[in-house]
Amino acid sequence: MLSQVFEELVKFHRSTVHENQILTKDGRELLVVWHSRPIFTKDGEFAFFLGLGIDIAKQKSLLRKPFPPLIFNPNLLVLSILP
Repeated sequence: MLSQVFEELVKFHRSTVHENQILTKDGRELLVVWHSRPIFTKDGEFAFFLGLGIDIAKQKSLLRKPFPPLIFNPNLLVLSILP
């Protein structure tokens, strides 16, 4: 999988976003989303890539929890105003 990500960075000159699990030194498993961007020289040659990894394990586990049931109340009006 890592080779595919690297190929996309270098060959196709595209930024990537992908997830994978990482095992820490103390044995914990983290779910990380990686954002990577290739950097090229003026001649168009691959120089290096910038990468940022964010632990999203807690956010993912919260999404798996069931939401509390909604209570229907015909006398209640909720408005949502989006910018």
